Order: sequence, then structure tokens, then C-alpha cells
Amino acid sequence: MFRFAQDEDRRRIIAGGPYFVYGRPLLLKTMPDCFEFKEDDINLTPVSATLPSFLLECWHPNALGKIGSRLGMPIAMDSLTMKMERVSYARILVEVDASKLLKQVDFMLPNGVMMKQPVVYEFIPKNSARIATG
Repeated sequence: MFRFAQDEDRRRIIAGGPYFVYGRPLLLKTMPDCFEFKEDDINLTPVSATLPSFLLECWHPNALGKIGSRLGMPIAMDSLTMKMERVSYARILVEVDASKLLKQVDFMLPNGVMMKQPVVYEFIPKNSARIATG
């Protein structure tokens, strides 16, 4: 928990992310005034999701954002993904429910063909119970 002297400082820090600690994502949020810590709050965590052999035809921020939304709440793409400087895989930072991680995402290509995109997580939190199948 962090306390800021100025509200503007808090907004600037939160908007300035994503942040990483020892290569692992750190997600900062503003705590509500009446915060009650629940067991379910532990499961929400940021993870880097890698999409191996992602189709070049789908390599667009909107398409990657939609896939990220299927995994959880998209936060950011790494710079190599944004600039298409590494096309062997795409990487998205996503806030997910760690107890419900997907192994693949199914989506429809513009030509109507269904695609099954594998998902590899670079860091799976210790508290995640399982990886879902679809």
C-alpha cells in the first residue's frame, strides 16, 4: 500500500505503468475508500501472455486487444509487439483471474475461419489453481 501526499502524484504514477519488479509485472490501482479485502481479490493479477506464431494478418492493436479481453483485462503490449519487430510471437500484459487461466483463445478470422490461438504465460502466480482448457 502506498500513500501519496498529492493526488496528482498518485494519478501520474498509476497512469505511468506498466511497472515490473524483477521482470514480473506490478499492477497499481487506486484503493476504494471502503475497501474490504476478499479472497477473490488475491486471484486478480497481471501476467504476460505470449501468443506464439500469431498470424501476421491479425497483428493489429485492435485484434490483440480483443484477444487480450478474452484472457482478462488488457493492460499493455510490449514495444516489440507494438512495432512488429519480433514476429515469432506477440506479448500482451493482461490482468487475469489466476484461477482461470486459458491455454488457448478461439476467435474468428475476417474470412470466417475459426482460429485456435495457443497462449503461454511467462509467469503463472503460485496462487493459480488451474489453467482452463478453452
